[in-house]
Amino acid sequence: MERTPHAFGIAHLSCDTNVKGTIVSPQAPPTSPRSANTWIPWLLAMAFFSLVVALVVGILKSHAGAGPAEAVLVGGTAFGATMGICLTAVTAVKELRKIT
Repeated sequence: MERTPHAFGIAHLSCDTNVKGTIVSPQAPPTSPRSANTWIPWLLAMAFFSLVVALVVGILKSHAGAGPAEAVLVGGTAFGATMGICLTAVTAVKELRKIT
């Protein structure tokens, strides 16, 4: 798989062909054992951070006069939003590292 220059400085990937001449899609790079071993601790750290954010938001909402159900609901929303932001950030960093 090679990168060929394209108009406006954008590179695109060319597809390989096999012996029979049919087009073969480019293969994803193999994952290293190091990246596979570090994914679980990072995922746990993101979940713990999201849990802390959810607890703080729930406590603040409770002190503001909301009922327990509303405080738990808002805390759960904060957990989901924080976890989503964390996972998006990790994906963005991985993609940016592929470009350089």
